[in-house]
Amino acid sequence: MGFGNESRKVMEKNSTRKKRDDGEEETGCWVKLRFMGSCMSSRSRVDNSVSGRTSTRYAESEPTKENSRDQPVVPVSSTTTSNAESTSSTPKLSEELKVASQLRKFTFIDLKFATRNFRPESLLGAGGFGCVFKGWIEEKGTAPVKPGTGLTVAVKTLNIDGLQGHKEWLAEVDFLGNLLHPNLVKLVGYCIEDDHRLLVYEFMPRGSLENHLFRRSLPLPWSIRMKIALGAAKGLAFLHEEAERPVIYRDFKTSNILLDADYNAKLSDFGLAKDGPEGDKTHVSTRVMGTYGYAAPEYVMTGHLTSKSDVYSFGVVLLEMLTGRRAMDKNRPNGEHNLVEWARPHLGDKRRFFRVLDPRLEGHFSIKGALKAAQLAAQCLCRDPKARPRMSEVVETLKPLPNLKDMASSSYYFQTMQSDRSRSSNLTAKNGIRAQARFVTRNGQPMRSLSSSNGPHASPCHHLSPSPKPKAKEQALKRSSKETRGLVDGDDGDSSNTTSRRSLRGKHKKYKGPCMATNPIDTCWRCRDDWAENRKKLANCVVGFGHKTEGGKDGDYYVVTDDSDDDVLNPKPGTLRWAVIREEPLWIIFAHDMHIKLSHELIMQSKKTIDGRGANVHIAFGAGITIQFVQDVIIHGIHVHHILPSKAAVIRDSMDHYGQRTMGDGDGINIFGSTNIWLDHLSMSECQDGLIDAIQGSTAITISNCHFTHHNDVILLGASDSYARDKLMQVTVTFNHFGKELIQNAEMQVGFLSCC
Repeated sequence: MGFGNESRKVMEKNSTRKKRDDGEEETGCWVKLRFMGSCMSSRSRVDNSVSGRTSTRYAESEPTKENSRDQPVVPVSSTTTSNAESTSSTPKLSEELKVASQLRKFTFIDLKFATRNFRPESLLGAGGFGCVFKGWIEEKGTAPVKPGTGLTVAVKTLNIDGLQGHKEWLAEVDFLGNLLHPNLVKLVGYCIEDDHRLLVYEFMPRGSLENHLFRRSLPLPWSIRMKIALGAAKGLAFLHEEAERPVIYRDFKTSNILLDADYNAKLSDFGLAKDGPEGDKTHVSTRVMGTYGYAAPEYVMTGHLTSKSDVYSFGVVLLEMLTGRRAMDKNRPNGEHNLVEWARPHLGDKRRFFRVLDPRLEGHFSIKGALKAAQLAAQCLCRDPKARPRMSEVVETLKPLPNLKDMASSSYYFQTMQSDRSRSSNLTAKNGIRAQARFVTRNGQPMRSLSSSNGPHASPCHHLSPSPKPKAKEQALKRSSKETRGLVDGDDGDSSNTTSRRSLRGKHKKYKGPCMATNPIDTCWRCRDDWAENRKKLANCVVGFGHKTEGGKDGDYYVVTDDSDDDVLNPKPGTLRWAVIREEPLWIIFAHDMHIKLSHELIMQSKKTIDGRGANVHIAFGAGITIQFVQDVIIHGIHVHHILPSKAAVIRDSMDHYGQRTMGDGDGINIFGSTNIWLDHLSMSECQDGLIDAIQGSTAITISNCHFTHHNDVILLGASDSYARDKLMQVTVTFNHFGKELIQNAEMQVGFLSCC
């Protein structure tokens, strides 16, 4: 039940490719669902977290071509079979199925309704077992409930033509149905009717460790990495030493470690698990199965399986967490394909171990903790199985590591490390060695990019357009604030907040006369001393065609406290993205000044107000804002600039829906098929495409008090003369300041434009 970017890794020989009916080879992982009557490609899978035995990504959807990653240790001939084979060769189900009393037995129709008829919108991923769907059931029962209510679950279906079969399904039920531990994914229940084999798991909102280590644009913090390592170690320790009968996990890897909302690690995918040796037996003799790069060498060579085989696999995963590198990666330079062999000489050496640490941490790690973790990884990876520690010993070693505070970035030791790294990098460059894991400069410190920007696994940090350098970004932010003083509100006299001729009342005002509101919109609210206590009065101030816009006037206030945007599929509470996808009306404000770099376009729901008054809020150097097929949206008092095209991705646009989005154009604000929109007091400049686009029949729009600079196409209203609905478009553009270095201020194809 992994959540990596790979299909199931234990395959029959020569089964990695299937043949289409016309004889053409099909290299993707295609899953045929009998009850859907169609095929779904795992290339559309989404890394959102689910509990199911599929090695599937749930956050990004680009295809992968890494044949070197997570390959099967050895071909399997009979243990892994298709469902058809398993069903025909197994005894009576009543004799096979040993069901724990706490498991719920679902009917197929219940799960069909719980997943909304297995609709594509509910698909979380696909792999060798089949497809995994998101569903909603009663908290204590089995009946389906309305999406967003009850208990959220992940429903895994057995694909009758898949690489895994009935035996693996039974193993899942047998182990997870009888093993309960905080660090094991919980099996809620099962369904077995005719050919249908389904498993129902708790839903894991953070997805897999694999996804966070290798697919996110922002690196996992050190303390979170150690917390995850500790949780995973506790799960293995329970299986080896605390369970009623010892269990050897046999498939420990980053894609099988799932994370809940608080980054607590839970082991998933027990299809390959085996009962440990009993009595005086030292090992279990079994067919070699697992994932290449993670399996212990003695197990691969002899087929003798022990708990120390899992310890070795844990060492590999711990090494991945320390280095930010995959266990196997043939895209790396010669000598670095195999992570263990590359890193082993450096582990345990106080002067060399830093060379393997993930440079994206940029010194934000504990020196003592990193050294201790590196030494522990070396012990787990010892070639002699008897010399490896027990998992309970691993747990004790890891317990203090998440809380150590001796950050390397503040130490002389780290500066020496960085100097050594820089000299090593320069020597490599002089010798003409061009490494894929190349170093670039960030804030004066070397940093390694995980992959080539042109490769199939390019880092999400790479944009389609060159990203401004740090100094250029800083200058752009200063210029944006300077040029738009007063057009975005702030407290006067504070360099972090903008001021202006229309200043809000403040203790450092230079102007001592009456409030200088100069138009009906500002007169409506700006001269009130209590504007901050009565923010929603702003909704009564709109003029023009958008005069009916109310935004989130009828909703609660929501305070943005987190300027990150590293999870577009399951946004974190406190972020702007989390707020705009809510179904209820919200009036969104900001706790402090923020520079928000959107990973992908910010898709808004209806009845929302983004109110930047009192803070200096920049949305810059990332994707822009999309207002699509919604109504009643107000955006007021923020900077939007240096917007770049966004890559195609799977993005959540509401609490109960996400979908595949194509590549964004780089518009600052894109209004698409929406009504009652008010954009007021915005500072906008230097976006890749238009600053504001209103197309596809969008109407009842007011654009007011905005400041536009440094751009070609400022406002585009209507995309085509031939689109009938655009002829009814009604837009008011009023009290705006069209500043320097503009070429085309506003263009309207058809419709009604009111300017003043």
